[in-house]
Amino acid sequence: MKIGRESNQNTSASPQLAVDSTSPPTNIEVKPQRDLPSWVYFLLFLFAVWSIIGLETGYWNTYSLLDDSGWISHQVETVISARSDWLPGESKECLSYTRKREWATFQDKEVGYAMPWVKCDDGPDHHMKVTFYGRKVQPEYQTIGWRCSRNEVSFLNDTSFTCYQTGGER
Repeated sequence: MKIGRESNQNTSASPQLAVDSTSPPTNIEVKPQRDLPSWVYFLLFLFAVWSIIGLETGYWNTYSLLDDSGWISHQVETVISARSDWLPGESKECLSYTRKREWATFQDKEVGYAMPWVKCDDGPDHHMKVTFYGRKVQPEYQTIGWRCSRNEVSFLNDTSFTCYQTGGER
């Protein structure tokens, strides 16, 4: 029998257990995981909101809903009155008349077409491409109000004006 430091270490040391490397460790805390990523829950939420709106309003066509709300842009070749002193970035209140059945012009457009021409000031009429945010056909109105801004024309932006609908009169 050995007396001294070595024997104290052997007698006071706790016995070591043999660890099987194929079995999972038991001291690891297992965190519950969500079934789906968070973006899936977000999409489900959006679908639920869309469904509720569809049930309440009768709109099942998302495009129609967004277009009616003014979120869809329409690039249209139209006539717009613009003086030469209208600066890029400047905005003006403008007006357009919806197409009537008795008009001889714009026969290729349906009744209520809201973008045949836009009157912004007393300048000459120019035939050019304009981006509109508002419905193309609005037979319930006689006149449509627009807030139009002149754009810098470049190779990235080929429209000279952008107009947002501000209202309509019957």
